[in-house]
Amino acid sequence: MSTRGGGEGIAHILWELKAGKSALDVCKAYGISAEALESWRKDYGGLAPSEIDRSWRVEEDAVLRRTLGGSRR
Repeated sequence: MSTRGGGEGIAHILWELKAGKSALDVCKAYGISAEALESWRKDYGGLAPSEIDRSWRVEEDAVLRRTLGGSRR
C-alpha cells in the first residue's frame, strides 16, 4: 500500500500501529522510515482521513503563499 492514497493511507498505517503491530513491521510493510512514522503519529494520530487531507491542503496553501509572496495581486 502506498501513502499516495492521501489521508486514508496514513490513517490505515496509523490504525495498524494502534492495533498492535510493531513500528518496525509497519515501516517494513509500507517502505517508510521510522522518522516518517513517528512524525505522522504525532501530527495525525487522532485525525480521521478527511481531516488529514484537509491538514495537507492547508499546509500546501501556506507554502504557495510563501512561495508566491508579493507576486500575487
